[in-house]
Amino acid sequence: MAALCLVATAIVSGALGALMAFATSPWYDGYASMGMAPFGLTPAEDQQFAGLLMWVPGGLVHAGAALVLLRRLLIDQAAGARHAG
Repeated sequence: MAALCLVATAIVSGALGALMAFATSPWYDGYASMGMAPFGLTPAEDQQFAGLLMWVPGGLVHAGAALVLLRRLLIDQAAGARHAG
C-alpha cells in the first residue's frame, strides 16, 4: 500500500510541478495582482521556479523513498529465504 501511495503522489506532484514550470502565465490572479517581485522575478517566473523546485527536487525525494521501500522489501525477502531454507 505504501508503494502505491508513493507512486500516486509522485505522479501527481511531478505532473503539477511540470505544468507549473512550463506555464507561461501565472495561475493565481490574486498573487499576480499583489505586485510582489521576489528576487526580481515576475509572477510567471516565480511560478515557473516553484514548479521546477516541486518537479526536480521533489522527484528526487520520491525516488529516495522508493529506494528505501525497495531496500526494505529486498531485506525482508532475503530474511524470509534464510529462515525458510
